Amino acid sequence: MPAHPFHADDDLATLASSPLCHVSACPGCGVVHLSLPSLTLRFEPAAFHEVARLLGQASRALGGNGAVEAPLAGEAAAHPGTPPRSGWH
Repeated sequence: MPAHPFHADDDLATLASSPLCHVSACPGCGVVHLSLPSLTLRFEPAAFHEVARLLGQASRALGGNGAVEAPLAGEAAAHPGTPPRSGWH
């Protein structure tokens, strides 16, 4: 991926947001920013689509409906088919 200048938050268009993360894109260069509390990953659009596809596949393997959304803290009991985290390595 070619080097891109860092963008001020004001320059980015919000694509989606939750209490866990925020996804935005630069309208000028198209780079997609996946921001977590202590980390921001930057993707070219095609790479972001591939990561999203892979996360959907992993979600289905865990018994989810294929959506990339995970339950928020405290909602795990609402998904009885999901194994506890300690069971995964």
